[in-house]
Amino acid sequence: MIVLSEQKLALLFEEIAKGFVHSPQEISIFIILVLSFFSMFLFANRYQLKKSITEKTRRAQDTYEQIIKKTPFSLSELRMLYHLVKYLKTPQEKNLLLEKQSTFNTCVRKLRNEQQISAPIIAGLRLKLGFKRQDPEQIPLSSADLSTNLPVIIVRKGGKQTPGKILKFVPGSLIIGIENGCPPPASSSPIQVYFQKCSGIFSISTFVQKSGNGVIRAAHSDNIKRLQRRKFYRKKIRLPVYVKPSDSHEPAVLTTFIDLGGGGASLNNRGRQFHARDDIKLSFFTSREARITLTAVVTRVSEGGKTLHVAFVHIPESSRDRIMGYLFRRKSNEHFCPLSSF
Repeated sequence: MIVLSEQKLALLFEEIAKGFVHSPQEISIFIILVLSFFSMFLFANRYQLKKSITEKTRRAQDTYEQIIKKTPFSLSELRMLYHLVKYLKTPQEKNLLLEKQSTFNTCVRKLRNEQQISAPIIAGLRLKLGFKRQDPEQIPLSSADLSTNLPVIIVRKGGKQTPGKILKFVPGSLIIGIENGCPPPASSSPIQVYFQKCSGIFSISTFVQKSGNGVIRAAHSDNIKRLQRRKFYRKKIRLPVYVKPSDSHEPAVLTTFIDLGGGGASLNNRGRQFHARDDIKLSFFTSREARITLTAVVTRVSEGGKTLHVAFVHIPESSRDRIMGYLFRRKSNEHFCPLSSF
């Protein structure tokens, strides 16, 4: 054990205290050295940061110019890119406009909020930049976001409907094949193009640029609207369906739909058996394996009781989706007849 006397402790503390006593000149020199050190540190840090930003901007510019050189943009598309760059959070990173679809979409929305822009030019840019593939759950922003082989229904002025399928995309147009035997809409005529995705049922407002040989060329459009749930699309169709009163255990009557939609239907009233306000059950097939059974209420009858108009009651969304999917993909000669009653 080390034992220090009071005298030795006093001497020790005195020596330590001397280390903290300096002249004003020494203190000034020390402060100057400390400030010089921090100044050099800040200068070096700012220099490195500026150098990093300059290098990042140079790489972004090089990437932007490389994409511009290798992609066949038109003069109007290059002008559009020039306007879109202004809406980037960091204009130095303008390569992101050509590489990230989310950045491109954000800039397009900002520009569209300030002025009217050409949907075909934007669609052409999306296609050339490879931005047409989206999550099926997302709401499409442009006709260029759709996929090939997507079934569609074309509705002309006056309500005439023509089924079709998207065949391909070109920078200025959407190429749609018309179902065999259906007359295509005329050139220059306005049309609504209906389609279904996982995120819902949508319509595109556009017009026919060219029509002939079972194919139409429609202008690209970003005027896309989701249909409200109460406005489910309905299509004329002759599909076998079994019908019986909801509380009956008797065999159902086999008849046919006249039209069918996601919220209701019209069907032939065999033997004028059913009347307005009757509760009924329907059973039909949307594929050879998929049977749908629904309850409905007769809202009214027409043609002297020959036709029933019904609204579905508490229809599951899965059944509604299957109905709408069937209507969009159905061929004119494709019908599935139930083999038995229910």
